[in-house]
Amino acid sequence: MTQERKIATANYGIIIGQAEKEKDIALLGLSSDLLKLANSYHIQLPQQFELHRVIPLGSLFFYHVELFDSQKFPKRVLLESEIGVGEVYRDSSKVLRLRRTQPIKYYRDKDGWLLSRRPMTFTEKKHLFVTSINPTSESSLFLIKNSVVCSLGDGLPEIVPLKDNQTLGMINGDVRSVTIDELLYNTDTALVTKSNHFELEAKNSTVHSNALHLKSQRSRPLNPQPGTIIFNNRKKSFEGWDGTSWKTLKMED
Repeated sequence: MTQERKIATANYGIIIGQAEKEKDIALLGLSSDLLKLANSYHIQLPQQFELHRVIPLGSLFFYHVELFDSQKFPKRVLLESEIGVGEVYRDSSKVLRLRRTQPIKYYRDKDGWLLSRRPMTFTEKKHLFVTSINPTSESSLFLIKNSVVCSLGDGLPEIVPLKDNQTLGMINGDVRSVTIDELLYNTDTALVTKSNHFELEAKNSTVHSNALHLKSQRSRPLNPQPGTIIFNNRKKSFEGWDGTSWKTLKMED
C-alpha cells in the first residue's frame, strides 16, 4: 500500500452510512431520523460532528464501522463491524462515500474479531455507524508502509507517510513529508553542514543568492579543483586556482 497523504488522527467524526452492493459505503448524514434507523442511543447530534466536516475529503483516517440489531440501548447487540484505514470522497453524483483503503480487522457476532485482507460485505441496505478513531496498538501505528509516527501531544499519534526523495520536516507548525527546497524556502534558519563537500550534480545547476560569503582562509586548500575561489585573509584578496597556480582576482576601485 503506497500512501502519500498524512493520516488524520486528531479529529473525531461520526456519520450514518448505508451498505450497498459496492464495497464503498454511502454516507447519509447525522439527522435524528438517521440516528434512529441506525439504533443510536443519541437522539440528536450537532452537524459539526459529521465525519466529512472534521476529516478533510481525501484525507486518510482510521475508521470504525458498526451495525447493531434492533434492540434498544443498552440491550442492543453488535452484529457486524470493521476497523481499517480509509478516506471520505464524493462520487460523480456528489454522494459522500467511505472508501475502505486498507481494512485491519472485522467482526461478526458468530465469529468474533478476525484479521481482514479485504473490505467486508455488510448486510445490504442496513444503516451503519461510521466513526473516526485513534489507533491504539503498535500494529495499527506501524501499519502504513514508508511512514513515521510523530506526536500531536496529549497522547495523540500522527502518522506521516514519506514520499520518495523527501524528508520529514515541519513548516508553519505542520509536520509532513517535504522536499529540501520547501525547507530552504520556508525558513530563516541557515543551512549548516559539517560535510567537507557539497555538490549540485544537475547538468545546469545554479545557485541563487543575494550575497556569497567566502570564509577567510589563512592557508590555501590542498588539492584544489580548477575554478576554486577563496578569500586569502593574509593578503586580503580573492584568489582563484586555474589548475596550475593561484591567481589574485583583481577588483575594480
